[in-house]
Amino acid sequence: MKKIILPLILSFGVQAVELKDTLASKLWHIENKGQVLLQASGDTTREHVEGIKGYDVHFLPFDQMKVDPKREVVVALIDSGVDRFHPDLKGRIWFNSKVCQEGETDHNKPCWGYNALEKTADISDDTGHGTHLAGLIAANHDAIGIAGIAHPQIKILPIKVVNQETNGFVYKGRMITDVFADGIRYAVESGADVINMSLGWPKLVETPKMKKAIEIALQKNIPIIVAAGNNSKEIPTYPCSSKGVICIGAMTNNGEVAEFSNYGGKVDFLAPGDGMVSTVPLNMESRILRIKGYDVKKGTSQAAPLVTALAATLKLLEPEITNDELYARLALSSHSYLADKRDHKFVKYGLIDMQKATSIRPKIFVAPDFKDILEVNIDEDGHYRFLLPVKNYLNEATSVMAKISMKGKGYIVDQSEIEVGDLKSGQETRIMIEGHLENLALDSQTYLEVELTTGDFKSKSQTMISFAKELSQTKGKLLPLEGIKASQMAYIKDGRKLSLLKPIADKFRLSKFPEYFLLQKEAEGDSHTQFQVIRERNGQMESQNFSIPLVNSILAIFRVDINNDGKGDYFVYAISKEQTDLQFHLLNDNGEPLFANHSIWNFPITTFEGLPLKAGFLDDFHWVNVKSAEFGNVKVPLISKEWFVPEVDNTDDILDRMPDVPDDHIYYLNPLLKDDKVTMDLRIVDSYNFREKIKKTLRIPYRNKMKVEKPLPQTRADIENGQFRVLVSVGREFDKKYYQFNFKMTDQFEFTEVQTDSNFISQNAIYPVLAVDSNQVHADQSLFMTLFDRTKARLFRLDQRGDFERREFVTRDWSDPVFQHIASFNDEESISFLEARYHIYGVDKEGRIDGLTINRDSSFPGVNFSETLEPLVVTQNNRSVPAVFVNSTLIFGERLYVMTMTNGKMTRPAALSVNLPARCVRLDPARLENDQSSFAMLCVNKADKVTFHYIPMTIP
Repeated sequence: MKKIILPLILSFGVQAVELKDTLASKLWHIENKGQVLLQASGDTTREHVEGIKGYDVHFLPFDQMKVDPKREVVVALIDSGVDRFHPDLKGRIWFNSKVCQEGETDHNKPCWGYNALEKTADISDDTGHGTHLAGLIAANHDAIGIAGIAHPQIKILPIKVVNQETNGFVYKGRMITDVFADGIRYAVESGADVINMSLGWPKLVETPKMKKAIEIALQKNIPIIVAAGNNSKEIPTYPCSSKGVICIGAMTNNGEVAEFSNYGGKVDFLAPGDGMVSTVPLNMESRILRIKGYDVKKGTSQAAPLVTALAATLKLLEPEITNDELYARLALSSHSYLADKRDHKFVKYGLIDMQKATSIRPKIFVAPDFKDILEVNIDEDGHYRFLLPVKNYLNEATSVMAKISMKGKGYIVDQSEIEVGDLKSGQETRIMIEGHLENLALDSQTYLEVELTTGDFKSKSQTMISFAKELSQTKGKLLPLEGIKASQMAYIKDGRKLSLLKPIADKFRLSKFPEYFLLQKEAEGDSHTQFQVIRERNGQMESQNFSIPLVNSILAIFRVDINNDGKGDYFVYAISKEQTDLQFHLLNDNGEPLFANHSIWNFPITTFEGLPLKAGFLDDFHWVNVKSAEFGNVKVPLISKEWFVPEVDNTDDILDRMPDVPDDHIYYLNPLLKDDKVTMDLRIVDSYNFREKIKKTLRIPYRNKMKVEKPLPQTRADIENGQFRVLVSVGREFDKKYYQFNFKMTDQFEFTEVQTDSNFISQNAIYPVLAVDSNQVHADQSLFMTLFDRTKARLFRLDQRGDFERREFVTRDWSDPVFQHIASFNDEESISFLEARYHIYGVDKEGRIDGLTINRDSSFPGVNFSETLEPLVVTQNNRSVPAVFVNSTLIFGERLYVMTMTNGKMTRPAALSVNLPARCVRLDPARLENDQSSFAMLCVNKADKVTFHYIPMTIP
């Protein structure tokens, strides 16, 4: 493909002769004549994507329709509102004649729609999204702008449910999905014939009110057309996965499923959704077209209204058509699309065909319903059984047969041919599918393939399914807890689950089992903050009350041997009651002050801010020994960040001073006792004296630059000894040397030269390399990573001897950029896992790269959900294997699973794909006393008793 340089964005083909609208040549979705779209291939480059003739909606001209001139069809557009004054939408906005009269001037009356968000008549569009969809449906065929595909007798009923301020799932105290439900209710009460919702949300916020609203609309024979979502995933979003809803994916001009579009068996049809030119409010100007009132957008949001327009057309031509017949005609008229070459994307049927859908008169249509099919339970031996709905949409079907198969070797279906029998019109039945997995090391995700036949009729379709075991409440380690009510530790209600426990950060596992803390409510006048530490003692969990002088809040608790006596202590990180200081409360294993009356160390709140935390509770910093006259050798936080040089660590020489501007330095907090109060004095390791000493030791020429990099990750031995390592670069540009400094104290060090052929290590991101053996957490290696662009990363491994290993990683394309490093391991294959927009990638020492899809949900404006990731080590055939733990409960269902990479191939082993039991709450995975990674959960029985469960992660 030819590459061009910005600022050119889009290129279009010859104007279609059938349309007189000024932007008609850009409407490839109406007639694809090979128009060219430009697709991003780099930060400043675009690739020509040539359209293929025929991959469009097969538009039916209005003069070929036989329409009752008195009939009007209403499309409820539940979105961000519509600019009803747009000239291209003149005469196309619904008018509420029941409450308003012609020429109405009272804008407080809902004459042209309804604002369900504010419960007003204001349907103005401040985002442009709703107006864009309205134009695709109903823009007039005239001499201006664009053209919609819906007949002039099809009107738009704007129902506003989002605006620029809706950036969360709660708006002014209301669940936003309940607002959407109010929008559906208003559409039904106002006589809408079709509903379009180019909106989505994860199952987490699917409310009973929304489910009921959808159910009522469908019962009243109102089809609901929705967008599939733009996260390139198969795990469904809502309402796409709601039963009876018609879900639409996006196709690009070359006939392929668009790279951004969600896909799979729950997405019913495709429609054009890339490079779509349509209306926007008149006060908005396109940065691409450079004209007001029109813009180019892409997404499944743009695909859905084309299907909505077709559904409305069928309603206009045939007022008595049922939802079932409408769906059958869409399915049987849809035509093929080109298979995606990379991810093999598919939808249940195909690309809509307006001409064929309005002309065919099918008699038979029988199809499986995949909307509720995703997670299939398996037992410990890999056996499964589930019910598959099969529905007859049209006339009676006799002797219906089903052929069932699973894609891939090892997925066994016991009975591949099933007699469904006779089905009356509209009847739905369910057939039992049973089988087993030959090996639980098989990938937990595969494809269910279904072929239905009756007489001459035959249909084939497929959907992805995920096998998952229910986590056993009887196997593994079960640790009961007495004395605390379950309601104090977990919220379990209406399918929603939340642990109220906070983990105690124990990065190097000073405790054999995970520990947690639970804050207690404070009463007015309390002089102390109370919290409970929950930990394992003698085969069960016990709770111990801890108390510290009153603070504003506890931010985190770390397990660390502060006074170097070989025993784990508690480092409680808090904000002072007055909110003027950060406080560190130092407690021993029994919760007693570690240094008597001097166990509260204060650090004034400044622009330096506080301790960096990872995932809200993990210490994302180092621990280092410092000498203290009062406390002896103690461990204190060591922090790398950009800030000022403390005056004590600079020089008075005005010509030789380190610059008095923020820069990268390595800071540590030094405890000083003054006036019977301990204050943490901020110091830096890379002080003026340190730099001068290094310059003399290494004989660095005056013109050469010296850079002290971030500290290298600490091993367990480093932590125990309170030491840390730092990389120092010397030289300029392409002529640099690197030295590894090992600090035993902040002012005691030794160094070695690092042997590397690369000059591009400086200022790379630095990560620990995780150990797979049982004696370590971090290996004696560090990983350096730099991103050259969105698609390419370079990885370096440095060990304590100063030896380097290098490899490169390239993602699939520019649309799937690398976000971050997840983890690297010191296993035999030296595996690293990286996170990209659409995939989790693994790369080994041979340079082999493989990836699996990650599920995200950004279908709702301003809110992003993603599966959460955590590196760990699992056991397979008595061997430790690097893995990534994936929590998908924020996206869909109760599933937890694991990704591994072996011999260059990524997989999600069925043995480690699990569902949480109904009365259990997920806890972070645990690495127990035998060093085996385990699923962890808190379970509540009917008597409100609590048990902690730890189930080993083992692949047979």
